[in-house]
Amino acid sequence: MPTFTFPPLALAISVLSPKLIRLRYARNGKFAKRRAWAVTKDDSEFAPAKFDVNETSQEIIINTNAISIHIEKGTGKIYFSDSQNQIFCADVSSVTSVNPSVAKSIATGEHFYGFGERTYSSLERSGRIYTHWASDTAAPHTPDVDRMYVAIPIYFSVRPNLAYAVYFNNTHRSQFDVGYTDPNQIRFSADGGEMDYYVFYGPTPREVNEGIAQLLGTHPMPPRWALGYHQSRWGYKSDSEIRKLAAEFRKREIPCDVIHFDIDYMDGYRVFTWHPTRFKSPKKLIADLRRDGFRAVTIIDPGVKADKRYFVYQEGLKKKGATCKNI
Repeated sequence: MPTFTFPPLALAISVLSPKLIRLRYARNGKFAKRRAWAVTKDDSEFAPAKFDVNETSQEIIINTNAISIHIEKGTGKIYFSDSQNQIFCADVSSVTSVNPSVAKSIATGEHFYGFGERTYSSLERSGRIYTHWASDTAAPHTPDVDRMYVAIPIYFSVRPNLAYAVYFNNTHRSQFDVGYTDPNQIRFSADGGEMDYYVFYGPTPREVNEGIAQLLGTHPMPPRWALGYHQSRWGYKSDSEIRKLAAEFRKREIPCDVIHFDIDYMDGYRVFTWHPTRFKSPKKLIADLRRDGFRAVTIIDPGVKADKRYFVYQEGLKKKGATCKNI
């Protein structure tokens, strides 16, 4: 792992594969310990990738058999190039030494996708700022709502004959300014932690996705019924309302394989409970739905209601390590 010093920062570059590169910046050369919150494999778990290091009067160049990483001497600014000498993911400014932040140039014809769950109607994400800080945002979910339930700090870049992605491995509140402040720059930053990011090279979108799957993992093949239509909304307040809904789907011959139960099925919004009067017999309800060709999906919130009379809350307090804590 080549390491370089640009006081007060140290830069470590890990060549995880010929097309997958990790870049980490640490203050005073002290890198954070391994954090396995998102990535499926540590650097040491990748098979050794071949690369060589060359040096000129202006820069240091790390070459794999697919791309080159160029480090500008003196400033530490970085850019990537492929075998066709196409430059991509190029620094406009150096990484800051306080809170992590870096700006990359936006090339002609470059388009951006990703950034997690968004209300913005267009799949192409240019011209906006995206905050990554998962929030239970109240409706209405209009196009100007920035933060939503799912915060995935990764973006996908596509331009003619080239595709790559960047994953920002930082759990602090972060932002991506995609040509909003400056139409020629994409800047990503966080309120704390390290500047730690991965670059996935294609050159095709499919190859980029293969690299992302290698690092962040894949999900199992879904069951066949999960590929059908899901009826999901907030919300249905009783078993009779669910039964009427299911009957209408079949009566109108509208294909539907799944009905979702939102938080109203719970007893006082306590997870792992059913309301005793509005959902008197959930086992029979779900069996009847299954008989009629519906699968039932019940929402489970990640929080447990703080209620001393609630058995899940009581167990969480008794069992060591059962709850998440602010440290």
